[in-house]
Parts: sequence; C-alpha cells; structure tokens
Amino acid sequence: MTFRVAMLGTVALVCASCAKGPAKTSPNVQTSLGTLAEAERRVASDPANPEVALKTGEVAYFLTFKGKIAIADYEKGWEKRVPLLDSERRELVPVLAGTPAVNGKLSQDKWTMNGNLTASGGRWIFKGSASVPDSTLVLAYVVPASAKGLALKDGAASHPLGLD
Repeated sequence: MTFRVAMLGTVALVCASCAKGPAKTSPNVQTSLGTLAEAERRVASDPANPEVALKTGEVAYFLTFKGKIAIADYEKGWEKRVPLLDSERRELVPVLAGTPAVNGKLSQDKWTMNGNLTASGGRWIFKGSASVPDSTLVLAYVVPASAKGLALKDGAASHPLGLD
C-alpha cells in the first residue's frame, strides 16, 4: 500500500512538471538581431544580474542570439524594439541586454560603437550602430508567470518561443 501511494505521488509530480512545458528550447529562427539560438525560462532570480530580480508571480526569460550581430540605429533603449508578446498581445520589454561574461553577468562593455555624437537639448546623443563581440547577445525579460503564448516581436514578424 505504501509503495502504491509513493508511486502515485511520483507520477503526479512528473505529470505536473511536464504540464509546465520545457524550460529551454532551441528555436533556431533568423531575426533582425541574428539567429535566435536559445530561449530559456527561469523561475529564480539571477544572482549575476541583479536587474533580473524576480518577485512572486514572475519568471525570467533569457533569449540568446548567435551570429554576426550588429544593432542598427543603436540608441539608449534600443532593446524596447524587440519585446515579447503574450497571447493578449501585451508587449513585455527586456530588462537587460548584453554579452555574457565568464561569471554569467551580462554586459555591453565590449561592444563597439560606430556613429556620431550630436548635441540636443544640452545632452549628447549617440546615433549609429553597435557591434556585439563573441557573436552572442542575450536579452533578459521579467514577465508575469501567467503570461502564455509568448513570442518575440521582430518588426512585423513574430516568432513563438515554444515554452508554454
């Protein structure tokens, strides 16, 4: 009897974890940022990146792009042009973008910029492009755990993540 109860509990746990879908996929989809090589859902905060601190009811998605990556029209907030869309068509913008260091920290420190600085309203504004080293770019999103049907919005295109 005890064995059957333990077995039933194990099966229930396995089925419950399957219902949540995979935690990582490899879409291999061409986007304006390069090839979307990996999409990963995480349920815990990332200690290497404090910007990805999760509250109750939130999960993080890390999208990894590979290939020769050059960000045209680079400016502060450029990453808002590549939001995630949920099934209700809400746009969820990245909280962090960068190239991963050995310790996992995402940074733009090694990115090279090509363009001009112009003065506008007493501030300097950069207009140009950014090149990403090591051919790897990671975008991190914090989204409600209830969000379903997530897809990457890339201009007029939409690429499903397949993590539901």
